[in-house]
Parts: sequence; C-alpha cells; structure tokens
Amino acid sequence: MATGLEAFEKYLRKTDALPGNSEGESLLRRTGLQQPIRVLVANRTAIESELLADSIGKERRFVAVGWGVRYADIDSLALSGHPDVLLITPKLDDQLNAGFDVLADFRISHPTVKTVVLLESHNAEFVVQSFRLGARGVFSKDLPLKLLTKCITRVYEG
Repeated sequence: MATGLEAFEKYLRKTDALPGNSEGESLLRRTGLQQPIRVLVANRTAIESELLADSIGKERRFVAVGWGVRYADIDSLALSGHPDVLLITPKLDDQLNAGFDVLADFRISHPTVKTVVLLESHNAEFVVQSFRLGARGVFSKDLPLKLLTKCITRVYEG
C-alpha cells in the first residue's frame, strides 16, 4: 500500500497538477476546484477500505491519501496526508463503536478535517450520534458511489 503522501505525489505526477503548471491548473479549473479534495478512508475492514479509497481516487477531483482500520493508522495518515475529508464507519476492525471513538478524537486532534460517517443502516440513533461527535455529513453505504462523491464535495464546501 502506498502511503498517503506517495499517493498524492503519484496523482500530481499523473495529472501534471503541479503549482505553476498551466495544464494542471486547467484540469483543476475544469473540475471547479482550486485543488483536489484529499480523502482519508476508514472502513470496517482493510479490503473495504482499500476498495473504497481506490474507487474515490479514480475521480479526478479527489485524491485518496490513504486508508486504515485502526486508530493509530488513521491518525498517522491524517498527520502525513493532510486530508480534507475523513470517511469513517462506526465499526472499525471488528469493534462496534471504534469509529465513533476516532470521530470524537479527530474533532480535537484534527479540527480542520471534515468528516462523513458511512452508515450500514438508516439507524436514527447513529445519525444523531454522528452529528453530536462532529460529523459534517452521513451517508448510507447502500447508495451509489456517484452520490458519495457528491456528498464528499458538499461537505468539503461547507
């Protein structure tokens, strides 16, 4: 697995979206952004996290800075990859509410990172708890990826 910084650098080389590069600047203008949205994924299993990060990273307006399933990995990637948005599920690494613990800590340790909680069901209690812990958005996992990328963009925009 490439680290978050390596993935971001790879993206910049692939798209030539480097500062001062007119081709890269025009790419970002076409997508309506000044820079790609950096997304960190924290899903319940490693394979789900990696697949979701890869899917999001294929969109030109996003860069997946990494993925993780444990708090230490997620925090480390946040420090090195400087994500704009964290996608997180309540269940991480087979621990039922570990994602909510990460979310509560992230609000303090990474206050500029906006969060979207990925829910497996439409449980009203989880929705309320997500917003109480600082989430800026919630998203149901049974909806299409296209709607998730729209949700990420809206959360990023405030």
